[in-house]
Amino acid sequence: MRQAQLALFVTIAMATSCLPIDPMPPDQPCLEAGYAIASRTLECTGNAKLSQDRYDAFRKEFTCIEWDVTDPRLGLDFGAQDLFGCAFVLSNLPCELVDEKGDDIEAWLLSTDTCALVVEMEGVDTSHLLSDPDTGGGQ
Repeated sequence: MRQAQLALFVTIAMATSCLPIDPMPPDQPCLEAGYAIASRTLECTGNAKLSQDRYDAFRKEFTCIEWDVTDPRLGLDFGAQDLFGCAFVLSNLPCELVDEKGDDIEAWLLSTDTCALVVEMEGVDTSHLLSDPDTGGGQ
């Protein structure tokens, strides 16, 4: 009986290991930016409520740009990892800048122009970051 259970377990494990990975949710890069603001706030201030308040303000004040992982612009020169550039920069801000930017979520997002790839922001040019593979032009 034990061998039959083990064989069944191995069969199930092998069958499920080949299942495709779920695609990235279209707003994941944007949400990661919000998480980065909250996380860095918590790391630098130790204040969980302030961290949550800043995340909530981010979600309330800004609209996420959704990405389709099959978008041809996510090709060789520009990949999905670039969509996480905003979150990477925000999660590595020095604590002095975290304190300086404070509750001004837009100031956080203006720390890098890559945030305009994932959050709707007026007046930020991303054409140098994102080009159409067919024309070489901007968004």
